[in-house]
Amino acid sequence: MSADYRDGVTSRFSRESVDPAAGYQFGWVADERYRVIEGDTAATWTDRRSWTLGWGLNLPRGSSLQVGYGILDATTLDVRSDRQIDQRTWPNVQARLPSVGFPASTGIQTLTLSSGIQRIVRETEYGGVAIRRRVDEDVRVPFDLTVQWRGTLVTAYQGAVRSGLGSDPTGDTERDEVSHRFSVRSRWDPAGPLVGRIDRPLELSMLAGYVSERSCRITRTGEACVAFVDQIRRTVSVSLDTGIGDFAVGFQVSFDDRQSFVGQRTGSTQLQFGMFGQLEFSAGAVPMP
Repeated sequence: MSADYRDGVTSRFSRESVDPAAGYQFGWVADERYRVIEGDTAATWTDRRSWTLGWGLNLPRGSSLQVGYGILDATTLDVRSDRQIDQRTWPNVQARLPSVGFPASTGIQTLTLSSGIQRIVRETEYGGVAIRRRVDEDVRVPFDLTVQWRGTLVTAYQGAVRSGLGSDPTGDTERDEVSHRFSVRSRWDPAGPLVGRIDRPLELSMLAGYVSERSCRITRTGEACVAFVDQIRRTVSVSLDTGIGDFAVGFQVSFDDRQSFVGQRTGSTQLQFGMFGQLEFSAGAVPMP
């Protein structure tokens, strides 16, 4: 079980250079000394306090359970508007299931699976002429699956689903994000005509990713949710490296595609090829006079 408490005050001044003295720098002064220096009021002053509580269990066969709870309270005073932030993180759970073994006929050695859920609720109250209140809720569910095959092949999948809702006096906001990440790693000894020419095993690594993000806004007088963020990103990279004598050599291919579906619908596509070589050598002891 663990507990963490943090409390701090920060301030920023838009003025000429000034010596704030050691008391300001080490936090040995009252809060008012952070707001006013030599008659000037800070452009931004923040008082922040947070509590984080957590406990966990390590279970047999690599399984585990982690549970956390967080509280954040902050007060910010600046030239735009005063803000009071109240944030709660609950539930915050991460679980890892026991590793599962399979018969040799399946080709799979072990399989591990982990997932969880995190929910963050943030309430922001703006001061000034009229008090306004904004509430944001964000929920994220990750998923991780790793398969160790017979031999040296390892495949892994990491995904996450994220959704959020926001509400303020002018309308509501909806947010959705989905991400996928798939990786393959393997190594094998050279065979055929490569025997004797390559001194090290060949190492292959492949990574593919996909991220989709969308945010839309519903005004108090409207009915449709109008998107202001709607974009996807797709990436693929493949690398292969090995060693020949004292040289480490390899090549890499990467593909990156980005596309937006709002506004001018901008996007970009990049395909890159690369080769590298690195000379590795060791020197003997350097004689000392």
